[in-house]
Amino acid sequence: MKRKLLKQIGHEWRSNLWLAFELLVISIVLWYIADFLSVQIITLNEPMGRHTENCYLISYDRVQPGSDGFNPADSTRETYIDNWTQFIDRLRSYPDIEELAQCNHLGVPYRQSSWNVSLTGTDGTDTIYLVNPSVMYVTPDYIRMFRITGPRGESTEQLAKILESGSAIISGNTLKITKFTNEAVLEAVRNRDTADPYEHVGKRFICPAITETDSITIGAIMLPTKRIEYEHPGQNILIRLDPLDFSNGQECIVRVKADRVDGFEERILADSEDRLRVGNFFISDVMSLMSIRNISQADYRDKMVNHWVVMLFLLASIFLGLLGTFWFRTQQRVSEIAIRKVNGASSAMIMRRLIGEGLLLLVIVTPLAIAGDWLLCHFELNTPIDWYGTPVSPLRFLLLAAIVFATISLMIILGIWLPATRAMRIDPATALKDE
Repeated sequence: MKRKLLKQIGHEWRSNLWLAFELLVISIVLWYIADFLSVQIITLNEPMGRHTENCYLISYDRVQPGSDGFNPADSTRETYIDNWTQFIDRLRSYPDIEELAQCNHLGVPYRQSSWNVSLTGTDGTDTIYLVNPSVMYVTPDYIRMFRITGPRGESTEQLAKILESGSAIISGNTLKITKFTNEAVLEAVRNRDTADPYEHVGKRFICPAITETDSITIGAIMLPTKRIEYEHPGQNILIRLDPLDFSNGQECIVRVKADRVDGFEERILADSEDRLRVGNFFISDVMSLMSIRNISQADYRDKMVNHWVVMLFLLASIFLGLLGTFWFRTQQRVSEIAIRKVNGASSAMIMRRLIGEGLLLLVIVTPLAIAGDWLLCHFELNTPIDWYGTPVSPLRFLLLAAIVFATISLMIILGIWLPATRAMRIDPATALKDE
């Protein structure tokens, strides 16, 4: 049967060549579409690494000299720090608030800021590089509030105590290079020279971007966190924030009790002047992290919707085009179907032959299509999982190739089965009348 199909394909090589070329192009385009959509789905379903429900960013300000309500007594560093401490304590004891944490601006979820740094071993021999990390100065309560854990089951409380002891916490794989240069980093990225981050636990490093003299001890590893939902989890360094050190900025985030979320913003703003104001410190705004999320992700969400609409349009066009090609091709063979029926072939035999011919053409071009897909990956023209171009895994590559093959096979079967079924219902004499 296969030998006969190959002979027939060979005899009709002109029309089959164009059809094979069409199948080849469609296979490669469909693989690219499937790869793009799968990366979007994978990225969206990766965990954020932080639990942000019921959390709010409390923005504060100080009454400026010359303004109504300015307290001249709050003008020295001592009164500044004392009033700030009271301000935080009053927020922490507010009835609606369950937890409070402080951090620098990079620690606020859904803010798309980052800070590229390297950690150099104190012996000067090794450098580890975290790709696009966020250097977060945070209080230990930050870990407790956002339920941050470690990849080997380290609990929130364990990580909080390690940070409280003064050790830093890093996340994710690190690139290990002997000399920190842009060329060395790019080479390490290309070769995926990653190191197990647990190799660095207990070791001391110097981070030139943070301090050129003091060393940082890595005390633990945390799960990577995402800045926004549309990005791959990035690298992070958590360093203990001194609540009275304003050099790195001071952001205040609170988790509100679940039964007190409704109306929280209105209640706390109503109490901000009398109950929560200390010296010249006052609450200027309250915004839920979900509102920050919606604002920061609006452009990404719109772009993704546009991408999906374009991709689905392409899928529909490919489906209808391929369906139409095989439909027209089968319609042209009505007289051939009639001759086979006159010579005793059953409808099932004819259907198997027609569908087998289409699928055989697909099988022939599939190795070439897979080679084309591999070239897309080799030259990084496909969609990477993360921004520095992690190569596609063999499992993902083959799974998408199988999905594409099955999709095109279904299009071929439908494009042949529907018109062939109609053609076989035609009386052979009627079908052969024009021959």
